Amino acid sequence: MRILHWRLPWVLLLLTVGCAPAAPASPSAPVPPQEERASEQKLNIILGGMVANLTPAVGSSGYWYYSPLYDSMVVFGENFEVRPAVLTRWEAAAEGKKWLLTVREGMTWSDGARLTAEDVAFTLNLYVENRWPAKVSFFNSVTRATATSATSVELETQFPDTSVIAGLTYAYVLPKHYYERVGFDGFAQKPMGSGPYELVEFVPSDSIRYKKRSQPHAFRQPVADELYYKVILENSQKITGLRTGEFDIVTFTSFTAEQIDQLKRLGMTIIADLSTNWSITFPKVAYETRNTPLKDKRVRLAFNYAVDKQAMADNLFKGYAQPSPQQYAIPASPYWDPSNPVIPYDPKRARELLAEAGYPNGFKLPYGVDNAPAQSPVEPLLAVQSYLKEVGVEFEIHSQEWSVILAKVRGQGGLIPDLWAQGNTDATGFASGIRSFWGCGKPIPNGEWYCNPEWDRLMNQALAEFDPAKRRALFLQANRIWKEDVPMLYLLIQPTFHITSPKVKGWKPVNFVIYNFDSAYKIK
Repeated sequence: MRILHWRLPWVLLLLTVGCAPAAPASPSAPVPPQEERASEQKLNIILGGMVANLTPAVGSSGYWYYSPLYDSMVVFGENFEVRPAVLTRWEAAAEGKKWLLTVREGMTWSDGARLTAEDVAFTLNLYVENRWPAKVSFFNSVTRATATSATSVELETQFPDTSVIAGLTYAYVLPKHYYERVGFDGFAQKPMGSGPYELVEFVPSDSIRYKKRSQPHAFRQPVADELYYKVILENSQKITGLRTGEFDIVTFTSFTAEQIDQLKRLGMTIIADLSTNWSITFPKVAYETRNTPLKDKRVRLAFNYAVDKQAMADNLFKGYAQPSPQQYAIPASPYWDPSNPVIPYDPKRARELLAEAGYPNGFKLPYGVDNAPAQSPVEPLLAVQSYLKEVGVEFEIHSQEWSVILAKVRGQGGLIPDLWAQGNTDATGFASGIRSFWGCGKPIPNGEWYCNPEWDRLMNQALAEFDPAKRRALFLQANRIWKEDVPMLYLLIQPTFHITSPKVKGWKPVNFVIYNFDSAYKIK
């Protein structure tokens, strides 16, 4: 099936530190010793944040901490190629409004019960009926699933949607028999899955401990006998944990260039995925509710002229990042338009636009910006704050846990900020991240973040298009409308880092948003 960007390349920079090229072997040269694995195969992994519980009700992604316990419907290979997992085949019918799914045989839950099509259909209907985050973000068109045999499921969608199967990567299959017996609360207290690990302990916002199941998995062969995830927010503490050997892997974390240089000096392996378009959104609901100056497009454009993006890339990331042009996509996405230019640094033009909009002396935003330090360092925000202050615009930075920010986004308490610092990737190869919140009439309790009916029409038309070339043309048309509306301050295309200690071997994320630690092992 299609998937990521019609096979367009995406950038994966792998920097393996401390390994000089081997000298040519000579007849008298000693044979290097064979790699000897550690007797205890336990991986200690640092995360920058965690969901409130291990059910799909509270998170749409986080595959790295869900995957030991659960199996997803399908998985991604490189370049977002969809590969079988619980589903082994899928076929579109009824002009894209129906999908025929085939369920893998021979799978069991951790209690020994057999996994069947009834479990798959039950799971999908739970997502639909409860509007769990992954449903809203990645397969929102799905309306119903019906098991037609022990290995067959019929999936119906509201409209033709070619992204459905890719979106099912984020659908973790749940055991119907157990869930119905204990209910949601019971399941949240003691979740069970078909993955190769069982849950030993879960401490909300702190840690997860998994142990490998005694029975072999149907298609996954993880090496580690135990996985331990620990939430650590401060990057300095993460580096210390790697340096002392207390932890083996740090995953999905933003580091400054100085911190990466420090890790390189310590001999760590650095994997940098240039997979995030980091920006500051102007939520429509915030500027309309509070009647802030951001209602005026000239003000939003002034923000973009006021910030020196190239200087931020050079000074803060030292070559690991690049300025973002006027779009909310990554270079490998079908939504990416290579003709969009970067808005240049021009504080004089920024002041002119503010004056034209009626703010010659600038202004202060009433709430400011939210930021989750675990997902995004505060240094870039401080730089933006400084640049905007130079043209008369002031705002405060509110650093909070990612779970708190997500609760605000979902209308579960707290004010939507005037500005929202965030990073977007392409989670499915269908610009899904862009569609999660943006668009008219989105079911977000706090209100719309962006609305343009013509943009909606083109995006919907693109999702219904089976021809990749035609689909991309529609995406680019939508991108041009987005550009004209100036819904955000475009900043940087920046990397997300994965760091491993020298004792960890065999692991590299196949895909920058969906990966697990099955292949990782430790040496002595």
